[in-house]
Amino acid sequence: MQKKNVMAIVIIIAIVGLGDAVVGFSILNLEPSQIPPPEALPSNELEAVTYDKIEVWATADYSIDFMPNIVGPEEPSRKGDPLRVYVQVNITNNGDFAVEGFDALRLTIYFNGTITPLVTLNLNPVEESEQCPLINPSESVMIKYTHSRETPLTPGSVGKGTHLYSRILVTWHGSAEHILTTCPSQLAFIF
Repeated sequence: MQKKNVMAIVIIIAIVGLGDAVVGFSILNLEPSQIPPPEALPSNELEAVTYDKIEVWATADYSIDFMPNIVGPEEPSRKGDPLRVYVQVNITNNGDFAVEGFDALRLTIYFNGTITPLVTLNLNPVEESEQCPLINPSESVMIKYTHSRETPLTPGSVGKGTHLYSRILVTWHGSAEHILTTCPSQLAFIF
């Protein structure tokens, strides 16, 4: 896999004192930052994590699509992005207050049995209506995500039968961020 670093230079001008100007340069990496690997490698058992009486767990499915790209009048061209990632996050609110603004921001995919990352991708809800739901006490919600297709990814280092797992960055109430780890699952090839 070739990694492209997308960089941007931001010029910040600040007025200091009596009209003197200071120009500073900051380099920003526009690719999503990697979510750190887990302290212990994941098992085949689902790991539910509880934060403030909010139980959260996730699963991920990975596939590489080798089907020909047939473009119809209502279907845009795929531009060579065969990797498909689908994440399902399950949230159960066992607390006394509604959970607002839940979102899965991004994920880092790792090779199973290692802490070697494959790629980090931004996540988007599959359905717009699933974005930032209100989760009332005693309610369970499942939200499906897929990765952003802004930058095509052709993972040359993965083959049929490869097992992967993900670390997923989630947040709610617009504040604290938490990390979920999925069980390993096999990369599917679609022909």
